Amino acid sequence: MLGVSVGGFLWSARNLIWVKRRIELQRDIGVYGGGLDDDGEEVELLLQGGDEEEGGRKIKEGDGDVTFAGLVEYTLGDTKGKGVKAMIMCQQFGIVLTYFIFISTNLSSIGLSLSPHLIVGLVAITQIPLSWIKDISKLSSTNMLANCLIAYGLITVTIYALFRTPENSSDTDDDVLPPPPSVIPEVGVSRRLELSPIRPQWYLFIGMSVLLFEGLITLILPLHSACKDAKLKKDFEGILVKVVISIVTFYAVFAVVSWWSFGDDVHVVLTASLPKGNWSRSVQVCYSLAVLFTFPLQNFPALTIVTAAMHGKLGGGEWVEFGGGRIRWEHVRCLTTTAVVIGLALVSVELEDSLSHLVSLVGSCFGIPLAFIVPSLMQNSFGTDVSEGRRKTNGMVVGFGVITMAAAGMATILTWNENTEG
Repeated sequence: MLGVSVGGFLWSARNLIWVKRRIELQRDIGVYGGGLDDDGEEVELLLQGGDEEEGGRKIKEGDGDVTFAGLVEYTLGDTKGKGVKAMIMCQQFGIVLTYFIFISTNLSSIGLSLSPHLIVGLVAITQIPLSWIKDISKLSSTNMLANCLIAYGLITVTIYALFRTPENSSDTDDDVLPPPPSVIPEVGVSRRLELSPIRPQWYLFIGMSVLLFEGLITLILPLHSACKDAKLKKDFEGILVKVVISIVTFYAVFAVVSWWSFGDDVHVVLTASLPKGNWSRSVQVCYSLAVLFTFPLQNFPALTIVTAAMHGKLGGGEWVEFGGGRIRWEHVRCLTTTAVVIGLALVSVELEDSLSHLVSLVGSCFGIPLAFIVPSLMQNSFGTDVSEGRRKTNGMVVGFGVITMAAAGMATILTWNENTEG
């Protein structure tokens, strides 16, 4: 399933870049015209100017870099564009909910004398002022720090899982990493023979494998636009394929090694499976800090959609009508983002025992449409400008996405109250 997810994602990414290049070409000439072949290369223009649309929307001169939702509006219409914004918002809020649950579960397992609910409250307090930030570039430094902390955690847990032996696999205090043995531990071999490749709730992995990308499909366009060097932009697709495959391969190896090491009793939050000790606590704290630093970046797109919609309904402008009087929009925006963060914190408290089902539901209901269905529909909207073979393939991808979304989403909902811990 992971391979299918990666293949579908890369196919959709290629479609998105094709559509983006087409839109930019049309914007340059001012109409829905021009042509691209299936590789996204410019070919002879079908229309050579004019101001009126022909079977589509006119693209205004001077428009900025197109966005994911913007492409949907141009190709599929305003209504579907609003629907995609709603899906992006729900997906990002879903990811944020998993962050609340992960941090509270992770820190609770290291012996802090704080309840999980109190930890959620403290996380919300730290995130409220960060939700007021309007310039996403200000979050780049915290995101870089988060990446470093995650790298430390992944490397440390992988080393432990690889060289875990019966003598050091207890839950007693262990302040140092176990020394690597000269041979693979016998316990690891026996577990590899005993573990079943198909688990009772295997269907949850469908949504999880899609949410693995954590909304990356909506970042493809900004990343492509950020490539100022012509050669780099031309090689973007190839670089993306190599990066995605490399990261997913590491994730797969990491998951298999951890499963072999910890067995069927591994926790949904892997770090909670580590033995008690200073090094394991350092891993759990670093992971929690990494998620804490990544939190505002994941919340940013959804908050932007919410506040933009609210600003429009209030009439726009620096001052808006609110609560029976006029107030600066910035103050209303801060109140709105604060309320959203508090609301998400309260919801996460109710879902604290349903992390795996939450991840699966978000991936199934929002990740699959955004990653598989929408990009293929956008490219097919260009009709005969897309080859017949590619249109048919896009149709099959859309059909597969719809069936998978319905089946995985329904299975997740129907088994919501079933325990997934080992």
